[in-house]
Amino acid sequence: MKLLTKGARDLPERQRTLRATMEWSHDLLEEGEKVLFARISVFVGGRTIEAIEAVCDAEGDLPMEALDGVESLVDKSLLRVEGIGGEPRFVMLETVNEYARVKLEESGEAEALRRLHAQYFFSLAEGESGTFKGGGRAEWFQLLEDEQDNFRAALSWSLESDEVEFGLRLAAALQPFWTRRGHYGEGRRWLEDVLEKQGPASAVARAEAQNAIGWLAQWQGDIERASNAAEEGLLLCKRAGIEASVTNHLRILVGFTAEMLAHDYKRANDLFEESLELSRKAGDKWTTAASLLHLGDVEDEQGNHAQAVELYEEAIALCRKSGYTVLLADILVNLGYTRLLQGDYERTTALCEEAIALYREQGYRYARIEFPVDNLGWAAWLRGDEEKAEVLYQESLMLCRELGNKLVAAESLQGLACVAGKRGEIERSARLFGAADSLFRARNISHLPAERALREPYLKAALAPSNRAAWGAGSTLTFEEAVEYALSGNQSSLPALPRLEQPSTRE
Repeated sequence: MKLLTKGARDLPERQRTLRATMEWSHDLLEEGEKVLFARISVFVGGRTIEAIEAVCDAEGDLPMEALDGVESLVDKSLLRVEGIGGEPRFVMLETVNEYARVKLEESGEAEALRRLHAQYFFSLAEGESGTFKGGGRAEWFQLLEDEQDNFRAALSWSLESDEVEFGLRLAAALQPFWTRRGHYGEGRRWLEDVLEKQGPASAVARAEAQNAIGWLAQWQGDIERASNAAEEGLLLCKRAGIEASVTNHLRILVGFTAEMLAHDYKRANDLFEESLELSRKAGDKWTTAASLLHLGDVEDEQGNHAQAVELYEEAIALCRKSGYTVLLADILVNLGYTRLLQGDYERTTALCEEAIALYREQGYRYARIEFPVDNLGWAAWLRGDEEKAEVLYQESLMLCRELGNKLVAAESLQGLACVAGKRGEIERSARLFGAADSLFRARNISHLPAERALREPYLKAALAPSNRAAWGAGSTLTFEEAVEYALSGNQSSLPALPRLEQPSTRE
């Protein structure tokens, strides 16, 4: 851009010609077009006509109709149209966009436009985030996918401008999108950044952000980080006297992590019961169903499978009646695992296949699907279908690698260890068990007796003194190395998974 703006006389002719061409094109614009041309550069990657009107003419001071100006800039090749067939998006070549940004800076409107841009995208995220509980609108999530660069720009602006409250609220509002699309890592990084930023912010905004990062960490299997976030968020709510939906969500997350990390079933049960009582009083059916789900988990982990099924079934009925599609799928997965422990492998398969169909229907490409796929692997294994189990475990691992979910990956590694053990590949089995054990230990997670029983007698063989070296070698593998080793077996029948997302400049 320096070549376009500084005009050094010793520049090569080609570069001076490019700058002159840009200036010539700009000089030919009418005054209203010049204003729009500069303002439109505040967007990153692309923009819709609705966004252009909302941001570039927020004060009604654009000297021309925004749509007329956009059409004129397209006619003059300063904008191009993409997305014909859906909602059109207007894109500038990066060289043109940078020149327009220079004009925006020269106009003195740059900071005001960046604020308007950030506020518009905040309203887009916050205005529809409530649809997540009811399943959400697939088109909304696709719109957010298309606008990722603009959301990143808005979050960057909040950090650079010390708009801490705004950054916390925007990042929290984006959590349902990051969850659904499997952008756990990016979401957590933004949330960590805004939470670390010093500045004035309300307790509820900080609690919402802690809740958001806690659930993202939980879905990645990072239970300790989820626990820290949940405890801090709930403490904020108590100190500030906040009793809102976020408080109940934090209660549930604290209870979940207490159950997972310490097997503190009493504390978990008390928190879930409190959440259930308060949500019923408030008429919050989604949190009521979520509380029932987690109460079922507590019963299940203590071996009270019949009681767990009753609680799951009550939650399922509420979700079906209220249209909570995603939560319904989550409960079906957990019920499927309970049925697995009860020996009803066919029912496990049916429940987990229904859950996958619901996730797919709601636009989930990867996220959450690793859970039912791993369950399906164990159902196939326990039915005696070794080959199908192997394929499912490997599919689960591929999903976990994309999502960074080390906890479910450890479960699938143990499944493949059982397959190897049955085939007489004892050293490979011990390596895989060792790799899985290392991941569990890193997450401070231990197996319940019922879960451990599923892995016998192959776990016992892998623990034999003669296999200590192989176990130890497996335990030193990194997550990526462990997955690569596990997938080095037969992959001929595995479907190829595309990469989850292209890394952003930030990543």
